[in-house]
Amino acid sequence: MSSLPLVVPLEEANDLSLTGGKAINLAKLICAGLPVPGGFVVTTEAYRLADGRVDIPAEVEALIRAEYAKMGSPMVAARSSATAEDMAEASM
Repeated sequence: MSSLPLVVPLEEANDLSLTGGKAINLAKLICAGLPVPGGFVVTTEAYRLADGRVDIPAEVEALIRAEYAKMGSPMVAARSSATAEDMAEASM
């Protein structure tokens, strides 16, 4: 298993290369006490483990399912973006 986290709670997102800027900004809002829905981040390390495969590695799937279950398995929205999309020169 990787030494880098594969999934992190949204409020703990603090590494741009691992979670991206949007997650970090949401974490800052949570820490400031603003009403942000709970969630978690599937990290770039989890993506690296997938290594271009269509199927999700079993260890990543298990972690995602566990985090989702911790939330109570509610209806959720999924947001997907590459960390490079959050760079100033790439952002719209």
